[in-house]
This record gives sequence, structure tokens and C-alpha cells, in this order.
Amino acid sequence: MRLSRKALASSVIFRASGLRIIAVVLGVVGSIAIARLGGVAVRGDTSTFMAITNIVFALINFDLAQQALRQNRADSEHGAGKRWLAPAWVAYLTVATLVVALVWHSRPEVGLIAVGSALLAISMQSGVLTNGFKGPVVMAIAAVVQQGCLLLFVVVLAWAGHLTTFTAALAVCGAYAASALTNLIAHGPAPDRQSPGVLRLAWDGLSWLPLRFGQVILSRADTVAVFLLLGSAPAGIYSVGLSLAALVGIVPAQVSQRTLHQGATGQSVNLRKSLGTAVMLSVACSVPVVVVGYWALLFLYGREFVSAYPVLVASLPGVAAYSAYQVLANYTRLFHSARLTSESTVVGVVLMLVGLAVAIPVLGVTGAALAYSLASSGAAVYLAWALRRRSVGARLA
Repeated sequence: MRLSRKALASSVIFRASGLRIIAVVLGVVGSIAIARLGGVAVRGDTSTFMAITNIVFALINFDLAQQALRQNRADSEHGAGKRWLAPAWVAYLTVATLVVALVWHSRPEVGLIAVGSALLAISMQSGVLTNGFKGPVVMAIAAVVQQGCLLLFVVVLAWAGHLTTFTAALAVCGAYAASALTNLIAHGPAPDRQSPGVLRLAWDGLSWLPLRFGQVILSRADTVAVFLLLGSAPAGIYSVGLSLAALVGIVPAQVSQRTLHQGATGQSVNLRKSLGTAVMLSVACSVPVVVVGYWALLFLYGREFVSAYPVLVASLPGVAAYSAYQVLANYTRLFHSARLTSESTVVGVVLMLVGLAVAIPVLGVTGAALAYSLASSGAAVYLAWALRRRSVGARLA
């Protein structure tokens, strides 16, 4: 499949990609800081906390932001979503506050998960709205703010001698809040237009819940499984390998966001070119990561973390496949029903769970990475096949 020169030359994609590179670099530095200053166990616990908040977010999201974009697109009004979703955001924070009040003395970690999930929901939903309204560059800026704040909070906590699993989770919550605030400010004022109602948007988005939940399971369940089956330290090793593998997905992810922006604003979307660009960029970015990955682990994290290199290599096919899957899912989310994407996530989740159950006891953290790659590849291949077979307007043939 030939790389599209027009898509490759897109200034929007590469401006957003440049910012995403900065965000990932900050994220890697933050990962190093947590591992070096807090230890491998704190690194593993922090990664698990982030994975769990993402899973909870997927359960409470109801695809609200995407449904608002669909409604805005139908009415040629692209900026009203923030006002429409404000009641949902207030509800998230209210429920989180109640959970904290109920469990703080007995299970404070549950309270932190509730707060983190609420803040992440606001950050992610406002980010989707801002991406649809303003494009992927602004959303990439929010990612830079999030990773920069997390790094700052971790360094300050370590300098004060208080970097623990608990305070690291607090730092993650603060980073989520900073990202949400950035998105809300960048979005600007929302038109005063009658809302269809949060409950109506949630009902319309309910059919997309399996898709969103499945996508998060594909990208997060492996970390939680490693933590539960192998412990905090192996989870730390695993998360470090994944954080370096994530470098491969920076540029392809912007192709996916550009697809969402084009569709949300009524522009023409050439799915075949977008998908080809994402795949080719993923392959091109994988080569330098494989070459320098071992030495990067040794130099940046220390000899204790070089065992993450097999995780890095084994997860690269999954990162590339997930980039392609995001392009397909964003296109389908805007233009078609939830059935195809829900089917693909079922395929991916089944492959993930079976792979984790079989591979972790035999291969440890490397087995988890292989399960992730298998699941992401299976979901992407199934969705591409389903779109082509059912001829839903995607030019894949």
C-alpha cells in the first residue's frame, strides 16, 4: 500500500505529531523519574492506577463526546458540545466526592480511583470535543500539559521526600485535571444552543459502550493482569517497555485524530489513504525504536530495566495494529453504527484474555506483550475485513 504524499505532507498531522513527540518524551522522562526516584514497585503501581482509571472511564463514558460531535455535525454547529456535557462532568465530580467521603478512611485507594476516573473522563471528553472543533493540534497541546504537569509533580514530591504509591496517584490526578482545564480553555465559549440532554446523548451512545470498553481493555488490561498475576515490580518492568513502544504510535495517532476532525466538521474522508498512512508510518517508526531500545533502557533506566526490552519488541506489532484500528474505529464511529466496531472489540478482547491466560504463566511479562499484539492485530484485521465485506462506503478495495 503506497504512502500518501498528500497525507504525509499535512501540516496539521505533523504539527500535532511534533507536539505528541514532546508529550511522549515528557512521559518517558516522567516514567524514568518515577522509576528512579520511587523505585520499580512505585512505577508498577502508578501504571496500574492509570490503567484502572482508564477502564473505569470506559464504563462511565457512554460515548458522550462522540455523540455530541455527531449531533453537532448533523446540525452544522460544531461548538455546542461543551455546554451539553457540563451536567455530566458535574455528575462525575459529585459521585467521586461521595465515594471519597464513604471510603477514604478504610480504602483510600478506591477514593483515588474514583477521583482519577472522574477527572480523566472530563479530560478525555473535553479533548474529543476540542479535537473535533479545533483539530488535533490543540488536543496534542493538552497532552503536553498533562505529561509536563505529571513530571513536575513527581519531581517536587521526590524532592520533598514524599514520593510513594499514594502520592504518585495524586500526581496523576493532578495531571488529568491540568489536561482537562487546557481542553476547556482551548475550546472557547460554547454557543447557547438547546441541548438534546445528557441522558439522550448517553442513550444514543450506549450501543458504543462495548466498543469503547473493548478498546480500553485492548490497551490496558495487560498492565492490570501483570500487576495482579506477577506483582508491582514486574508491572513496573512491563510498563517501561510499553512506554518506549508507545513512541511508534505518536505520528500514526495523529492520522486517526485527523480522520475524526475531518468527519466531525463535514470534510471528505479518504479512509484508504488514512489507513495506509497510519500503517506505513508505524512500520517506519518501529525500526529506530528496535535498534536503540535496549541501549535506551540501559542508559535511561539502568540495568535493572533492560529486561523490558523483550516487552518493547513484542508489543511493537500491537502498537502498529492499534494505530490502524483507531483510524478504522474513528471513521466507523462517525459514519456508521456501533455493530461493526463492537464485533471487532469482542474479537480483540477474547484474544487478549486467552493470550494473557496462556502466555503470562509461561513467558511472564513478554507473554503479556505478545497477548497485546495478538489482540490489537486481531481487532484491526477483523474491522478492516468487516468494512470491506459489508461495503459500508469505506474504500478499502
